[in-house]
Amino acid sequence: MHTPAVTSAQMKALEAAANAKGLSYDEMMRRAGEGCAKKVLEILDTLDPQRHTDILVLVGPGNNGGDGLVCGSYALQHLRPNACVHFLLWKRHGDFRSDKDWPLRRAFDSQQDSRARLGEDGSSFGIYDATDNPQLRHELDDASIVVDALLGTGQHGPFLAELEEILVAIRREQQRKPDLQVVAVDIPTGINADTGEAISENYVRADITCTFAYPKPGLLQGKGEFAAGKVEVLDIGFGEVGVSPASVLG
Repeated sequence: MHTPAVTSAQMKALEAAANAKGLSYDEMMRRAGEGCAKKVLEILDTLDPQRHTDILVLVGPGNNGGDGLVCGSYALQHLRPNACVHFLLWKRHGDFRSDKDWPLRRAFDSQQDSRARLGEDGSSFGIYDATDNPQLRHELDDASIVVDALLGTGQHGPFLAELEEILVAIRREQQRKPDLQVVAVDIPTGINADTGEAISENYVRADITCTFAYPKPGLLQGKGEFAAGKVEVLDIGFGEVGVSPASVLG
């Protein structure tokens, strides 16, 4: 059965309709993040279990970042021994009235002074600042899997220099380590979700893109088709509440 592509504006309308019918935004985020995590864990299962494996989640300031936090948290709870999850958080300057208004501020503050916290199963967990270039390089150097949850379907350019630096660092690490696996959440950062055009020449080149409910046009054309890698469309519950493009968009 053909799955229609929906634009970012249409997806917002579908999400609003689902929320009105009882499928909360929090529940949609939970399903999206956990669905991504299961794909990440599938990749983990293909890697050498005797080798220490780092999963690095790059978390942006919006809902896409929230999906990434859920993804990493779920993966952390289901890791095999000898694996770990680290989060790098990126907050755009000026997004909030002050740092204390940043939704991720408390989580960041609680972990920034520790290199990692060792779990009982041998896994570890750490939260760091993505604009700390030495830390970014260190985390990318160690990573076997990178989750791109920096920006979602609403992204537009031009990008700030600090974000471009993060994207350049990812690209360099992919060139250095051809076996590095990159999973994009909903849309690779740097790609227009509606047109497939490159917002940044340093756009993320994913091995897998986990998109939600329906594919986005930008994953099927232009630079986006190349950037997306394999597209996995994940169910986040629209059908359970009777929401579809036909029912909402006409």
